[in-house]
Amino acid sequence: MERTKFNGLVTDVKVTKVAKEVKEVQIFPASISSIKKQCWKKKGYGTYIFQGQKLQFGDIFYADEKEIPAGHRDLFVPVNPEEGTKEPYMERFAGAWWNVFDGSGTVINDRGLRKEDAEKLLKLTQDKLTKK
Repeated sequence: MERTKFNGLVTDVKVTKVAKEVKEVQIFPASISSIKKQCWKKKGYGTYIFQGQKLQFGDIFYADEKEIPAGHRDLFVPVNPEEGTKEPYMERFAGAWWNVFDGSGTVINDRGLRKEDAEKLLKLTQDKLTKK
């Protein structure tokens, strides 16, 4: 059994040779789960260390949802790498003040909002996206 690299994925290759001809070739992906990993974006300020990577605000990385600790999932937003995030979200930035972000991570409001106002703006933004 040989180990080879194929398009960045390690695979196991089993080759049966008969009289200098290849009779059978079987390729087994080493990790199918690594192919199906989701793209995530770090939100909020501060630094988070995830699997040896230092993640800061706005950093994008690939991981399975099970790999992110349950208590820290609120720090990350699922992202489609070509389009940005699919859903707007809100985040506290100072005391009782909140910011509302659109799908691409841009702040929608001009200044900090109270939680009730931020929730209203978030709902309006989500409704606007669902109508499209």
